[in-house]
Amino acid sequence: MVIPNSGIAQMIDLSMLSYDEFVKYVFLHNNLYHKSEVNDWKGDAQVILIYCIRLFKDGKELWRRFEKERLHEGFDFISGSCGFFFLPADPSASLDTGKQFYESMAALFADVFAIDPLQNVSFMWFERTTVWSLNRKSGKSTIDDPVLRQAMLAALRDILRLPSKTCQMAALHGLNELHHPEPRANIETINEFLDAKLAIDCEVEEYARVCRGGRRQ
Repeated sequence: MVIPNSGIAQMIDLSMLSYDEFVKYVFLHNNLYHKSEVNDWKGDAQVILIYCIRLFKDGKELWRRFEKERLHEGFDFISGSCGFFFLPADPSASLDTGKQFYESMAALFADVFAIDPLQNVSFMWFERTTVWSLNRKSGKSTIDDPVLRQAMLAALRDILRLPSKTCQMAALHGLNELHHPEPRANIETINEFLDAKLAIDCEVEEYARVCRGGRRQ
């Protein structure tokens, strides 16, 4: 399926694209498709989530293929209001695929955001997972599903262990966002991080203590 490269944006079925075409849609067609407050794509949630999982695990290849600005715009789109964060709550997607969607984000942080935060995208990533988690079709939210929340927490634990201040701050921000539905897990995860006595930045340590109480606004 060929993605048009000119004219007015059209509704496109992303699940009918090949994986390579999907990646090009995300990173190379921002000006044509990714309009603020406008959803101009459709498609089977299961297929799109599988594509996203592969994309999140393909960070090293993405750096070879695209300039930093293209990566910034693409990941800003994925995590934004017109992106894909509501798809795990779609009834057509399997719960296991939804779990993998979140768990694969650890690889994304290790291979992409640890190298460059892409402006503020990395820090806002997990806040956006909660803000844009409501599925418009089912009326359900991924943040309300305990299995999916546990998958988010697993990813956040892995990201917090990365030797990258950018990743640690983003993970702490995400844990703060999950404090209300998962207060015990938030506190235990951050306590484990602080108790490990890692050589962490003073700003990270201070931020961890604030996020442990879910107090960061």
